[in-house]
Amino acid sequence: MWPQPLPVPLTPWTSATAFASARQLTTLVDWRVIADCVADTPGRVSRRALRDSTSLPGSTVAQLLLQATGTILRYAQTGGKYQPADLLALTGASQADLVGLTCGTALLLCVGRRNVTAEIVKRLPLAAEAKETLERIRKGEMVFGLLEATQTSSMEATPLISNEQIGGRTVRRAERFFGYRDRGDC
Repeated sequence: MWPQPLPVPLTPWTSATAFASARQLTTLVDWRVIADCVADTPGRVSRRALRDSTSLPGSTVAQLLLQATGTILRYAQTGGKYQPADLLALTGASQADLVGLTCGTALLLCVGRRNVTAEIVKRLPLAAEAKETLERIRKGEMVFGLLEATQTSSMEATPLISNEQIGGRTVRRAERFFGYRDRGDC
């Protein structure tokens, strides 16, 4: 009896970096809300500490942003519409929309650390919009501006037009530059 083959490891379906930075998060969201939710000690954390990944609050923010990225990728995998490469390739307004979604998701995760009620989350428009967008991604709806890739089976080959079909004019016009065809002087 032959030994059973080893299971094939699954390919990681993730991103090594977050789709948004701590600076973008503290710009899009009132940094005081984040500081209050991230602080594990009495007193408010400064904006600088939130943006510094070497400080404890900053590393917490970086972890929340990475977790938000993973959440977006998980929803994208469930919906089947977007691959990680598609999301990393976004530019312009679509990239800004992805940054906003990441920040909104991180905000949801951040306020979730403090068991904040649903009433407060409703008053945070970026978080409410992130919940709706994540649900749309999970359903497989088009959220970001990407061109759909066409399948090869549905593409038709464009017929080429030969020189004879257009009356041989192209070759005759170019004879003075490239010599005469089939005369041997090329």
